[in-house]
Amino acid sequence: MQQTNWIEQKATAVLRDHWNNSAPVDPFAIARKMGATIEQHLGSESGCLDITNDGVVIRVNPNDAPYRQRFTVAHEIGHWQLVHGNRFRDTSANFTTAADWHVEREANEFAACLLMPRPWVEHLALRLGWNVSNMAAELGVSKVAMEYRLKNLGITT
Repeated sequence: MQQTNWIEQKATAVLRDHWNNSAPVDPFAIARKMGATIEQHLGSESGCLDITNDGVVIRVNPNDAPYRQRFTVAHEIGHWQLVHGNRFRDTSANFTTAADWHVEREANEFAACLLMPRPWVEHLALRLGWNVSNMAAELGVSKVAMEYRLKNLGITT
């Protein structure tokens, strides 16, 4: 079994402290339990994180697909928990594996770990016979996100 890294450990701690261990993970509920406010915003960004003396606000674009919104909120929680500070540049390009900034890649990895925890992915792969579409549906993520997670975990067939 592959050893967990510090980002996966952070995501696991958030799940342990703010989630009920059921699938799919609800990043909106987690953010609220952690004390963040979720706001919808329109614009070219998928989301942003604003940390002020008044609290934490995560903004998400309501025009994005539900899977994208879930990943965006998990990504912004990642910025918050990985102490990246305010993030205002989260366009759709930052949610790809080609994201240039290490903080964007770290937030993407955190989001993947939060929404698709390693033990759940390993269990689903066996239970669902490696059907990526069914695995993605059960975890509430896109098929592409599920494929990347399987690849990054090194458990693809």
